[in-house]
Amino acid sequence: VSLVPSCATCPEGANCRGARTFAQIIARQGYHSLPWDNRKYGECPRSIACPGNDMALELPQEDFYLDGGNSSKIDTPCSPGHQGLFCGECKPYFDTKLGDVKGLCRVCPNEKENIIRIGILTVSVMSVLAFLVHDSLAGIDEISASVAMGEDAAVPFHSVGIRIMSSFMQVAGLLNNFRLNLPNAIAQLMTILQTTSGVGGAVISFNCLLPATRGVALFMTKLITTIIILPCLLAILVVTFWMFHSCFCQKKLKNGPGSMDKMIGSMLVLYYLTFPSMLHGMTQAMSCTTYGPRDDDATKVLLDGALIVECYNNEHFGMLATVVLPSFLIFVIIIPVLVIYSMRREYMKHRLLPHQNHFNPVSCYRYGFLFLGYEQEFYGFELSVMLRKAAFVVTSGLLRPHGPTAQVVGATCILF
Repeated sequence: VSLVPSCATCPEGANCRGARTFAQIIARQGYHSLPWDNRKYGECPRSIACPGNDMALELPQEDFYLDGGNSSKIDTPCSPGHQGLFCGECKPYFDTKLGDVKGLCRVCPNEKENIIRIGILTVSVMSVLAFLVHDSLAGIDEISASVAMGEDAAVPFHSVGIRIMSSFMQVAGLLNNFRLNLPNAIAQLMTILQTTSGVGGAVISFNCLLPATRGVALFMTKLITTIIILPCLLAILVVTFWMFHSCFCQKKLKNGPGSMDKMIGSMLVLYYLTFPSMLHGMTQAMSCTTYGPRDDDATKVLLDGALIVECYNNEHFGMLATVVLPSFLIFVIIIPVLVIYSMRREYMKHRLLPHQNHFNPVSCYRYGFLFLGYEQEFYGFELSVMLRKAAFVVTSGLLRPHGPTAQVVGATCILF
């Protein structure tokens, strides 16, 4: 019995130019056939990792079995250094360049170079933290001295200026969470702004630190390190420093600020710096992408950080329940509420702001980094700005499977 071929619509992401059977269809550049249905295609997260052809009209030269093109289709392999679903992860001992998360995976540097890189990162992180803490405390020293002399207290310019620039870079870096087709130069700039605006795991090469670990194990390591381990380690370093400072360098003056008060102020600076990195980690655990035609049985929603995980199933909900949700409650809800409550209590007792009747330098040392530069009734506004960033992150992550339009609409609602 002879079967007459019939014409069918070319799948999105495929190159059907010319008189081709299904077995002769090839993917377009940046696309790959769905592993669970090779008659349909999905866009690769790293476009350059999925080689294809958009222009060729010539038929492939390979010989195919005479089976109607049902089982002899050959998929184009991933670019060297890539593996996994949609070529979405680097092979063992491969990683991308810093700030080029969508680029080609390249061979990791040797162990010595990686240790040097981590050492430079550690020194840079501690230097930024130390500078901001010192600058903030020095500004508060000036305010306290001015109040004691009965003079007007000038707001320290450096602390306010640095906070404004840091906030701008944090918000600009959030553009990476939106599914926008930005030019490579702009995407790299946003990554650099996001990396330099805070302290976190954005510049740590987990792929090279754990060269043989991939998939869910690597993703969970990144998530836990960024959200929990790194902030806790930095907090321990801050506490240790001020404990030694209290024991060997300075004793608390009567009715004056002591090491404990400066430690609390330093912890708030640390919280401000690590907040974007923690939010970015939470976003990665919520960022999913739809692969396949929408409203189709072949469609699946996969987790961007570990494509082997299907979103909104038991494994994904387990990640959210054990790591993301507890961290969100602690860092995005509980800590801001406690800080606002403490500032409110001091404000009502007229001890928080330099021009209040019972101004207490202790309160300024503890919370000054957050409220200096704002008008009297808006002393807690910096925390509302941080929560707005958190809302951006949650919105962009939850709406990511629905495309950039939904994300932009959600972000616009938050701005309004």
